[in-house]
Amino acid sequence: MGKKIINHSGGKHKIGRGGKRSFDLALNAKNLDDYIVEELDGDDMKVPADNPLNINWFACFNIKNKKDKKYASVKYSFEVDVDEQQRIFLAYPNKEGVITAYEMTDQVKKGKLKVELSEGDPAVGGVP
Repeated sequence: MGKKIINHSGGKHKIGRGGKRSFDLALNAKNLDDYIVEELDGDDMKVPADNPLNINWFACFNIKNKKDKKYASVKYSFEVDVDEQQRIFLAYPNKEGVITAYEMTDQVKKGKLKVELSEGDPAVGGVP
């Protein structure tokens, strides 16, 4: 799995491939330079063509403290453009490391979804 450091521009970090397959990540922090935002990629991050939920993209990133390189506990938010026919999932590990996915489609309906979290290593849009 590859990691690419995403520098902030205008106070936000651009995650994704562009267009509707990306979003701007905003950290709720006074000094953004205290954090490292990494986008995760690689062959193991590709969506299989025959996935049962018809997932066509997902974003995976982590946020670490620059000082000790450990996952940061900082609030962050992002907005995602959502088409009416799309389904949205949020997946993240519990304390035991088991990843659970939650469908958020009904909360979104249409328009933009705004998410605010505080975990530093989420998997957004992962296959449940």
